[in-house]
Amino acid sequence: GQNVVFNPGSVAVSLNASEPVIWTSFKIKKADDPGIYRAYDINPSYNGTISAVQAWDGSVSGGSLADGEYLIELNIKDSADNNVNGLILSPYRITVDRLAPAVALAYSANPAKAGAQIVTATYGEPIGGIPQISVNQPGTNDVDGVAMTVIPDSHNQVWIYSYTVYPATESGYADGTASVGLSAVADAAGNVAGYPSGQAFVIDTIAT
Repeated sequence: GQNVVFNPGSVAVSLNASEPVIWTSFKIKKADDPGIYRAYDINPSYNGTISAVQAWDGSVSGGSLADGEYLIELNIKDSADNNVNGLILSPYRITVDRLAPAVALAYSANPAKAGAQIVTATYGEPIGGIPQISVNQPGTNDVDGVAMTVIPDSHNQVWIYSYTVYPATESGYADGTASVGLSAVADAAGNVAGYPSGQAFVIDTIAT
């Protein structure tokens, strides 16, 4: 087994015993609020076997579905007719996550002079995939869909890109406000990150 993060959807829970059993019932309940739960009678076709499968679509029998960790509780009867009730399948948990990751952009300088401008994208939780950055400056030479670089040990939450600010005296470049965009990336549950905050910085390369 393994822990699962999902945004309902549906998740299939595979149950395994060391000997053939009667699969009585099955409950998924919120770890910090057991009043939020989904109870199932397991399909009797699994009785007398060592495995069973039950899908959960995020519906609940009690309470209202909430984000967080859920425990898996099982009731079975073994071959000696002993009831094993309230068995928590530790350490396995299901995490319900329906919130899109927040993301914020920050800059090493704002306003920015000519030279390297470090753009940092910080996500509120780990993401899958590599964000692509686009920078649209007032001139005609823009950056479009370039991969960012993850900061080691940031758990895929902090990404950087070194953007070169060119003087406005060079062809295709101009001072003014540059807009920054990020490609769509999602967390482990498939929630796509929202629009980033801080989507602009000012370029000022003309000495006054």
